[in-house]
Amino acid sequence: MPTKCSTCTGTYTPQQAGNGQYFHACPPIANPAYQPDPTKPAFNLVQTIEQPNKRDENLVLDPTGKVIGIKAAGAGVTLF
Repeated sequence: MPTKCSTCTGTYTPQQAGNGQYFHACPPIANPAYQPDPTKPAFNLVQTIEQPNKRDENLVLDPTGKVIGIKAAGAGVTLF
């Protein structure tokens, strides 16, 4: 079922072809502290930071290997 992340607005399908699974994690965003400066021609626009309230569906395991949840729920998801 298509899913939309409420944090980054990314859309994805958790269940992949061949019974594979996709575990969404919000991508980094541009760091607002690094604004383009036209007086510095070598300015690096690739400076990034983690998204605030990032969703990360990668699994967290207890010491015995049992799944206990996801890394971070973020702002949740919408199913459509």
